[in-house]
Amino acid sequence: MKTDCKLTLPELEALCEAFLDCRLSRLQEKELELVLLHSTLSSPLLDEVRQIMALSSLMEESASSHAAKQKERRMRHRKWYAAASCAAVIVAAASVIMTVLMRPGTSAVAQQQDYIAVYVDGHMLSGKTARAKANDIQTASMNMLQELLQETEETTAESLDFMNSILAEQ
Repeated sequence: MKTDCKLTLPELEALCEAFLDCRLSRLQEKELELVLLHSTLSSPLLDEVRQIMALSSLMEESASSHAAKQKERRMRHRKWYAAASCAAVIVAAASVIMTVLMRPGTSAVAQQQDYIAVYVDGHMLSGKTARAKANDIQTASMNMLQELLQETEETTAESLDFMNSILAEQ
């Protein structure tokens, strides 16, 4: 259908009836909209179809702007979740590395037990006292790492729950 063709009132009304009966393709509907926009003919049926087409155009614009806003909101949330997830992964990786390095017998210092010298407040400690002090510090460090690992797991679980709730809303 071309906008420069001259259609009579009965022809336009027949096309409008086909539009109302949903017998036109989307392309044909757009062409009919252009013809009605440029046509000087008028009837109650033509005016009704013009109003329906105008309403349809407004609804499409509203839906597309709403979809754009939702996409922008999702992108903002995704950036935040990505940053939080990266931080959680870094903390977890650091915890694992520290746990492996702090195991007895895995570090170079632990393998050279005969050469350990521990000084506290400028005084050298004996071998047994130094080992006991080192074990106390190691135990405290391991406990701290376990707490960090537990906090990381909780934060990760909360982040996943939050992301799932957002996905469920969509």
